[in-house]
Parts: sequence; C-alpha cells; structure tokens
Amino acid sequence: MHLKNDRLVAGSITGIIAANIQAIYGIAVKALGLTDRAFIDFSKVFIMYKNFTGLFSNIMGFIVHLGLGAIWGVSFAYLIYFTSSRYYYYKAFGYGVFLWLSLGILGSIFKIPLFTEIPPRPLLTTLFGGIIFSLSNAYALKWLENRTKLV
Repeated sequence: MHLKNDRLVAGSITGIIAANIQAIYGIAVKALGLTDRAFIDFSKVFIMYKNFTGLFSNIMGFIVHLGLGAIWGVSFAYLIYFTSSRYYYYKAFGYGVFLWLSLGILGSIFKIPLFTEIPPRPLLTTLFGGIIFSLSNAYALKWLENRTKLV
C-alpha cells in the first residue's frame, strides 16, 4: 500500500511527534519547578476529571496527550491545505496561541480541574508549550512534505 497525498495520516503523524516534544518540554518545566502541572496532567483531567497519580494514570494521560496531538496535527494540516503554505510558521505560531486560548477557555467554562485559577507562571509555561507544539508540528509537516509524497 502506497500512501500518497494523505493529509490526515501526515497530520496525525506530525501531531504525535509534536505532542512528544511538547510532553518532554512539559515534564522539564515541571521538574525545574516552573510549573506544578505538565501537559500529561491536563490530558489526565480531560479523560478522568481528576489528576490521579501513579504509573497507569500517567500512561493514560500520555495516551490521551498523543491522541489530542494527532487531532490538532490533522486540523493544522488541513488549515494549511485550505489556506496556503505561505507564512507557514507564522500560521503555526498563531495556531499554538489559538489552541492555548481555546483549551484554556473551554477548561475554565466547564470547570475542569487544573484549568481554573491557573497561576501566571504555569499559564506562561502552557502558552510556550502550545507554541512549541504548533511550531514542531509545522516543522515536521514541512519536513514530510519536502521528503515524501505523503502530503
């Protein structure tokens, strides 16, 4: 089976790659004490509505994080398809800010734990994380586009 011009597959692959990069960043800033929550923690409360601790909880959070990354990667791939590939990284930067704002607002509206009353420093680390995700996703998508026939 030869994959050709498949934005859904390309977007999901690049979204998963970007989600891994974002997760590493999130774990690092949490380990450095810059925040009390990583992106895996946010993913855990999306699916379990509580930030459980332990190995299985972290595994579930990571799976959810990768799944969300795939979804956001696909939506970015189609955003580029329906607009153009001009200003690729500018669009990616805006997309990261959009994801950060929209997920934060939805989390606050629905009072999802960890999403309400976020202190300024964790808020800033999540903004940077959203931008890191979207720029990583754009870079990976551009790389796939230049080196394969997948996009």
